[in-house]
Amino acid sequence: MNEQDRRLFEKMINMPYFCVTKFEEIYLKKKIDPFAKQTERPDIVFEPSDVLVCNSLAHDITDISAIESKLFYHGIQRSNSYRPLISNYELMESNNNLKYARYGKSWRDSFKGFLIGAVVAASYAFTGDDLIDTFSANMLLGDNVGSKQLHQSTDTFTILVSDALGLVLFASSLLGIFLADRYGRRRLVLMGLFGTCFANFGAAFYTSNKTIVSLCFAATKMFIGVGCGGPAWFLTSELVDPDYAWIFQPLSTGILLSTTMLETFFYLSIDALIGSYSLLVLAAGPALAAAVVIYLYLPETKGRSSEEIQYMLNSNSFSGISKKKSSTSDVYGTFDDGIY
Repeated sequence: MNEQDRRLFEKMINMPYFCVTKFEEIYLKKKIDPFAKQTERPDIVFEPSDVLVCNSLAHDITDISAIESKLFYHGIQRSNSYRPLISNYELMESNNNLKYARYGKSWRDSFKGFLIGAVVAASYAFTGDDLIDTFSANMLLGDNVGSKQLHQSTDTFTILVSDALGLVLFASSLLGIFLADRYGRRRLVLMGLFGTCFANFGAAFYTSNKTIVSLCFAATKMFIGVGCGGPAWFLTSELVDPDYAWIFQPLSTGILLSTTMLETFFYLSIDALIGSYSLLVLAAGPALAAAVVIYLYLPETKGRSSEEIQYMLNSNSFSGISKKKSSTSDVYGTFDDGIY
């Protein structure tokens, strides 16, 4: 039976071909005629190994869709640790995907994805989210109020602003969940970074007007929730090979937290030197630089398998803007065409 006939047969019986051959092997071993009448069949005594095989096959037949989902995530060319998962299904793949097989064998092949993910993670700190949460009272008051009057002057207004900003971030984060699934991660990260950049520019230049500064803070929170907030915490795991996601994703999260800590630590010192323009140095400027890097190097990960993402990253220098097409048709269907 050739490859095309085997695939057609598998679709007709809704199970992999190896299941049929395994059942046939059990029948031949027991010398059972499957077409004989029930009364003419001998008593069957199955060995424990046969029972385990049958149970395993039954589980595989009912769980084919789940296994295909795991294959989509882990890819068809895995290390030995994944062989029990895919050994019986990897032959279902077409030869078009063999070009992906050379990736994912070493951590070096995933290092570019890690670096891009680290930039995305660090960009979360450049949105100014923690700076606003920690120092919004100082930013709203400006330099006109003495330190002794700080708490008395900000009790009502800053508390209301802080509560409102929390609601804006919560609502926009819920919206961001659906937008990330519909439009992809790349577009939302870029939109969020450019949005927070302009919002923080506004807050830095209109410090004398509390209303404008508050609206700029609200816009920053909205762009964080809708765009760059969520992906910063998980995108690295989509950009690296699954074999190494367990180490690269925690490192990326550590970079996010460390960058946030450094920004918060140096804010007061920089603010004492240049005043409200500290938002430009610590937030708007770095966010703009990160957005440029992400635009050049971050490919779209939505709807793509790990192997395809690795191929896109390692075959293109500027993987974010490359127009090079790749073959994306396999047993799982057709992925989005050329969305890098």
